[in-house]
Amino acid sequence: MGRRAPALLLAAALAGAAALAAPAGQARPQGAGAADPATGGPVATGFDATHLQQAYQRGLGELAQAELALSRTTRPELRALAQAARERLTGLNGTLAEIARRLGVTLPTEPLAEDRAVQDRLATLEDPAFQDGFLRDRAQGLMRQVNTLEKLAAQATDPALRDAAAQALPGLDALRRQALDLRVALAPVGDGPVGAVPGADRPAGTAPP
Repeated sequence: MGRRAPALLLAAALAGAAALAAPAGQARPQGAGAADPATGGPVATGFDATHLQQAYQRGLGELAQAELALSRTTRPELRALAQAARERLTGLNGTLAEIARRLGVTLPTEPLAEDRAVQDRLATLEDPAFQDGFLRDRAQGLMRQVNTLEKLAAQATDPALRDAAAQALPGLDALRRQALDLRVALAPVGDGPVGAVPGADRPAGTAPP
């Protein structure tokens, strides 16, 4: 037994050293992210930071255009859509801002240049041109936001970021569909709504009036 003691002690020492060294070279579990060496807190991966910033900035543009609609149109359907968009996007951007602070991500303070251009163009319009332009741009803008959130919900490393994107998706996609439906209902072209074939309601072979 006395001869085996040094061998057992050496084996135990080597095992202890290996256990201490393992975390340094070991990959962090998926979803944990990296750690800030200065603070020990989490930092965002490149994918998380880029798409978090993009989703937040898209939200800034959508919020600005919703506010414009509320100040410009008296149409109840448009005001209801703009109000719903403002509430959902204010909540989403608030959640994204909290996540960004925790992950050390700097957020933009202004909308994207393309969204500012849309805002400037809409600001020159009055109803009914404003109505049609706002609905068209909401369907397109919300689609871009939905696409960004789908990527985050599927691929983000940070669990809270994944959850925030997944929870926001159904409501924003519903608003996108609502904008499309309203445009069809409220923006007539020729003899019918958007997408209709003029004269399609007449019996075959009947001459137009």
